[in-house]
Amino acid sequence: NTELNTRGKHRWNGRSFIKWLEDSNLKYKRLSCELNERQRLEADTLYSIQRMVWLKHLPKESANLSSSGRMSSLLTERYLPKVEINPNFWTTWETSPF
Repeated sequence: NTELNTRGKHRWNGRSFIKWLEDSNLKYKRLSCELNERQRLEADTLYSIQRMVWLKHLPKESANLSSSGRMSSLLTERYLPKVEINPNFWTTWETSPF
């Protein structure tokens, strides 16, 4: 601390810089994992809501078909697309520590 007062600036050594860089990368990865999980939950929620709305607006005579299993064929990915969340969205500069 006295060295800081006499020189007027702080000297960085390599170890403290690498430690700071690793801490920043870990923090960024943790935040990105939390963001990815939140996006996945929102996509699943949106898909469930769309599925419920679809079932609600189907004609009543089509509801009788659900017992025979034909209704599930109407509710496929083709009619209700699901948002795909990419769990690995790191770019090359984000994966390298330097």
